[in-house]
Amino acid sequence: MSVRQSSNPLFVTTLLFSVLAACVDSGASDDSGDSGLDTGAEALESTDSTPAPEPGALVELIDPCEGLGTPVVHADSTTDIVVGCGNGIGLWHSRDAGETFERAHPSGDLYVFDLERTRDGDLLVCGHDYDADGVLLYRGQPGGEWEPLLSYGNNGSDPSAAYLSNCGTVAEASDDRLVVASLTAGDITWSEDSGASWSKEFRYWEDDNLEPDGYAFHYLFHLVGLDDRIYGAGSQITEPPVFFQPSAHADASWWNLDSIVIDDSVEGEVWGLATADNGATWLAGGRDQSASGRASGFLYRSTDGGETWQPTDLPEGTDIVRAVAFDKDGRNAVAVGHKYPVTQGGFALVTNDGGETWTPIEQDMPLLESVAIVDGRFWLSGDAYLSMGAF
Repeated sequence: MSVRQSSNPLFVTTLLFSVLAACVDSGASDDSGDSGLDTGAEALESTDSTPAPEPGALVELIDPCEGLGTPVVHADSTTDIVVGCGNGIGLWHSRDAGETFERAHPSGDLYVFDLERTRDGDLLVCGHDYDADGVLLYRGQPGGEWEPLLSYGNNGSDPSAAYLSNCGTVAEASDDRLVVASLTAGDITWSEDSGASWSKEFRYWEDDNLEPDGYAFHYLFHLVGLDDRIYGAGSQITEPPVFFQPSAHADASWWNLDSIVIDDSVEGEVWGLATADNGATWLAGGRDQSASGRASGFLYRSTDGGETWQPTDLPEGTDIVRAVAFDKDGRNAVAVGHKYPVTQGGFALVTNDGGETWTPIEQDMPLLESVAIVDGRFWLSGDAYLSMGAF
């Protein structure tokens, strides 16, 4: 039997700053209104017609996550967005930029922690479904059929299962390869047949462990799939933040990763990771956990594939950078997170020069957890909050 929360003290400490306020989700609507799917919920509508956002301003939308759980927002176009909720509130889909929402998955107890599109257009929903005997990963379409790919269980007797309490992040490589990282531990599992079967959970995936006397253990907070490569970010709370790239070790498998220290003068982890040019330029954001009693968020930029990193100047009060996203043009990007102290709420920073300089959106907002951006429009989600903005 799986559990909903980890007793791992390191994970609890790592998430301390995130749970000081309830981080909430937003919504999504059914992509196929004529599918006949019984969603079990009425459509949600804003009380007024949602206007198009003016540059520099935010239009607040309704929150179909009911003010509960950790929000994850994903955008496929300027009108088509999907939002996953924590605390069992499930998956929601909108086809009108967030003005109305419908339930996108029928589960009544689905936690969502990551949303990713596959190359063939399916949506990967990463989390934990307590209505479906512990499904951790689904593939399908909002409002349509959902195929369970990975479940909580014993891989020795069930190749579609692994002992991961929750799916925390997922990425797709080429050749039908998928990697899932645990939300609450340093374990991963991988599939080489599009999710039909999986490896046993494994935590010594960093390539230092391939050396005779080598040892490394890290948490993965974010995975990114590019072509046949897997990248990631994370760290230990008492060690410098790191970026993970595919290992070049002679004994490495495709899922082995090599850690690159982003800045050895700080401690903590990377929560947000993004690239817009197939891995040449990266943004990585998080918090220096060695600094207490003050704002210590960081946002680093690399223009050489992650080999070297430069810090960017952030506005005063920026504490935890929780998520960052590029637009397709590689110039516009948005970073969101928490201010210090948390009573000051959250922040959203925008850039028009690929992440060299950042400007805050001067508007009160709660603690923010997730951002999605496409074709000049972006969505921010956080503590009982969903809004839309534009460049």
